[in-house]
Amino acid sequence: MSAPVRFRQLPTISTIAVRPTGNKPTISARTVISQQRQHMTAEQAKDPEQVARNINALQQQTAQSTRSLRNNPETGAIIFQGVAVLVGGTKVFTHNFGRPFQGYRVTRTYAGAGSAILLQDAALPAGLSVNNSVALTASNSGTIDVWIW
Repeated sequence: MSAPVRFRQLPTISTIAVRPTGNKPTISARTVISQQRQHMTAEQAKDPEQVARNINALQQQTAQSTRSLRNNPETGAIIFQGVAVLVGGTKVFTHNFGRPFQGYRVTRTYAGAGSAILLQDAALPAGLSVNNSVALTASNSGTIDVWIW
């Protein structure tokens, strides 16, 4: 009888991140994804059922450990850079997510904008789908970067 498959649990590590502004250090949410390590002897590797069990276990562990990343709408986010907007004007952003967008944020306002530029939802022009596009109206004129997820 061959030796049982051994597992080794990897540690989860928290890291300290210092904000660029020089504020107090904070604990970030970054952690090491922990997975159980599969060990197989040469004898076990000859057994197709054992190999299949190990491959299935690896696939399940990978799916489990990456679930939060795969379900995070910000994972596929897009930043539209250098977008010129006019006060009260509506701009259509094509994101091609294949689903409605979850949110947006102005990440940068370029020099020359009189004040902060806020965005709000607007109606999409006819023929465009919410699964691929979002229409936003600007509160002020200027050039901005917009992060859409």
